[in-house]
Order: sequence, then structure tokens, then C-alpha cells
Amino acid sequence: MFDLRTVILGTSRARLAAICALASLSVACGAGPESEPSLDDLTSAPQAVSFACKYTGDPGCNLSHQPGQEVMPAISGNRVVWADSRSGHWAIYLHDLDSDNVVAITPPDKETILPAIDGDRIVYARLPPDPAPWELYGYDIATQTETLFSTIPRNVGLGHFSLHNERVVWHTRRDGNWDVYLHDFTTHTETRITTDPADQADPRIHGDRIVWADRRHGALWWDVYMKDLSTGVEQRITQQSTLGRGPVLSATRMVWGDIRGGFFKLYEYDFYANPHERPLQTSLVENSLAISGPFVTWVNRNDANPVFYDDVFVYDIVTEQEVRVTQLPARQWRPAIAAPYLLWEDHRKGSADVFIEQLSSLF
Repeated sequence: MFDLRTVILGTSRARLAAICALASLSVACGAGPESEPSLDDLTSAPQAVSFACKYTGDPGCNLSHQPGQEVMPAISGNRVVWADSRSGHWAIYLHDLDSDNVVAITPPDKETILPAIDGDRIVYARLPPDPAPWELYGYDIATQTETLFSTIPRNVGLGHFSLHNERVVWHTRRDGNWDVYLHDFTTHTETRITTDPADQADPRIHGDRIVWADRRHGALWWDVYMKDLSTGVEQRITQQSTLGRGPVLSATRMVWGDIRGGFFKLYEYDFYANPHERPLQTSLVENSLAISGPFVTWVNRNDANPVFYDDVFVYDIVTEQEVRVTQLPARQWRPAIAAPYLLWEDHRKGSADVFIEQLSSLF
């Protein structure tokens, strides 16, 4: 089931457990539709490149096999970021697939987690020693400069970031319940997007659209809402009692997990289709949705270890083809996607590593 607070499992480090407990981590445009990649386009835009595998598995290539844990991967173009504990503390690392160069972009003696990346910008959260608040930073890859853009009391909870162009969104309990916030790096302003006394969580942003899960219509149910920042119009997407959670967003569509059929399945809302909404013909969905163009990825329970959300799936909305990417006893978790690449957190080597696969090898 989609949950407001996802525990980072399998890391076995008391420090990360403590940090994530404080964060209460959650799971994840123009006038016309963007041009979405097809399988024929996956070796261009961006160009798929060759990079060193620390361990070649089936499936996937290990980008990060180091002492410690590598968790929370994110990708934009040919750049991958993750949180890494090799120094004994949590730092953010950047892997440029073009040059195959890996660098730490945050100090090795701090506690920095929750990376997100889009283009030349990375955002992340840092937890200084008690009683200091969470510090939220933006990092400019081109200038190698870090800028503090917000602080949050350390005990109120903080969700994952969603970053697109000059804006980043997240959710926090700063004002007494879970609400969605936005920071604009161009205007250097922060805006509280939701003010309803019920919980709003799991925001995603693309262009002028923000989507999130919303509990204002009943304590047992979550709806999916959207706001257009250019018009200020807020819209309820799910119009019936359901448990719609974990929405993800691209330029042309949003996708979420919905329990109205009795089990979590994927639903799509296409901004340019009529009708807008339809169920997708996928297997069951448990958690951790991500989207890139027509490709959606998620995790579901592992057959060999059904207690945990353990395997990665990917689905092409255009061709209606689904691929089960992993089927291993160990956990594979928190996929991220940016065509032509799919990556995820993988525990098959006994610790958490970042694995990557090209979509063209899966379909």
C-alpha cells in the first residue's frame, strides 16, 4: 500500500534510521504535448553512453559498489545522484555517465540525504547536530555552489523533493499537518501551496503543474489533486471515494496508484486526450512510482520474500507492454527513470547499491 511515510529499509545503519525517522520520509507545460521518446529514440536524446560497471548483474549494471550504503538514486539526462555513507556519514554523490566521473558534492562529515536532480541543479536536505533544524539546499553543478533555500524544524517531518526547471516542491508538517510547499529559484521565494487542515502529501511538479495526494474528503481516503501555477486553478482529479496515492507527472500525463478496483492498479490522466482518465493494463502496484515520457516504473512484492516491496517493474503506456525488471531474493527498491535509463536501489550484494539498465535492453 502507498504510505505517507516510507521507511528506508535494508540500510542497517542506525544513523540513517534516526535521520529518516525525523524526516518521516514519503515515498517520490506548454501549449501542447511534448514529443515523447519511443524505443527507436532511446539511443539518442540523450545519447546512451558506455560507463564502467563495478559489478555486472542480471539485470543491471552496478554504478556504486562501495563500502557502506548507496541509496535514494535520482537521474536527469546522463547524470545520476544518490546518498552515500562510505565516509561514515551521509553525503550526496554525482555520477556523470558521459565522463564516468564520480564526485562527492557535499561534505563527507555532514548528514545529507534526499537528493533530486534536474539539469544543472541538485536539491537535498541536511540535518545538522541537535537541536538545529533541517537545512534545504540547492546545488549548481555548473558553478559548484551550494545555496540554502529553506529550513524546517527537525521534528516535524520532511518528504522527498520533486524538482523541475527552477522550482522544487516537497511536503512537511511545519504548520501542524502535512502540506505542500514550493520554492522558486528564480524569484527566491517560498510558497505554501496547500492550506486545507487535512493532509496533503507526495507532490510532483512539471512545468506549471503540481499534483499531490489529498485527504480533505475523508480520513480513510486519499484523492489526487492538481494545481496549475499559471492560472492558480486547483482541480480534484479523482471524483469518487478511493485511495489514490503516489501521483507522478510528466508534460502530457499524470499516473497514480488507485485502489478503486480492490487492489492498487495504475490509472492515467492524459491532459490532451478525451476522455482524460483511464485504467492502465498493468500488474499490481505497491509503491515508489516514477515516470519519464510514456514509461512508468514502480515496485511490487517479491515472490520469494513477499513481506517486502522487492521487485522493479516498468511499463510502456504507448505500447501497453510491461516488463518485470528484477526477480531476485534480495530487495530492489526506489526506482528512478529518465529515458534511456532506468535505475534503482539494489541489495543483492549485501548492501545497498545503485544499479542501472537501458530501457532498450528491456523492451
